[in-house]
Amino acid sequence: MSVATENEEIRNMTSGKTNLCLCLNIFDIDFRLKIEDWQESQPEEDFNARWTYDVLALKGKYIDYSLIGAELLMSDEVSYLRDMLGALLEGKLKKDCSFRFAEPDISFKLSTAKRLYDQPGRVVYRNGYMDVDIYMEMVVHFWCEGGLGANTFSMTFNRGEIMAMYIYLLAVTETIGSDDQRVLHYLKQGVFLAE
Repeated sequence: MSVATENEEIRNMTSGKTNLCLCLNIFDIDFRLKIEDWQESQPEEDFNARWTYDVLALKGKYIDYSLIGAELLMSDEVSYLRDMLGALLEGKLKKDCSFRFAEPDISFKLSTAKRLYDQPGRVVYRNGYMDVDIYMEMVVHFWCEGGLGANTFSMTFNRGEIMAMYIYLLAVTETIGSDDQRVLHYLKQGVFLAE
C-alpha cells in the first residue's frame, strides 16, 4: 500500500469527532490515557461542567491499574498540562516545577534540561559537565478505603514520550486537527489509537 493511500485511510478513520487514545510502553509498562469531552472552559460556567471523562491505565508485570470513565481532569487542567508540556519542550521553563490538580489521583514534575557541572554532589563526566535532557515524572496516587492512601506509582517520560503526550493534548484540545501530520504520524506508529 502506498504512503498516500495509507494516509488517506487514516484520515478517513479520524474524520469527524474522534476520540484518540495515547498508548505508550515505558520500561515494559503499558500506559494508556484517553481524555473525552474536553471543551473550552468558561469562567462563569458551573465547576462540575468542566470535567472530562478519562481512562488512565497502567499494565505491566507488577502492576495492573486502571481508572475508566473517571473524572480525573477538568478541561482547563488538560489545557494547563498541554501548555506546560509545550513550554518544557520549547525550553521556556526556567526551573523544575511540580503541580497537582483538583482530583489528587495524579501529579506531575517537569524537569528542565541542565548541565550538571554546577550542581554539587553530582558525578561529573566529559570535560567537567554532563548534560541531562528534559523529563517528566507522573505520579499516580492510589486510593485506599475511600481515601487517598500513602502508596504511589511513579513513571518517568523522556523527551519523545513527552512529545507524544503533548501532540495528543494538542489534538484533544482541538488546537490541531486529527488530519495534522503529527497526529497521522503517531497513528501510523500505533502511539495514538482512534476509538
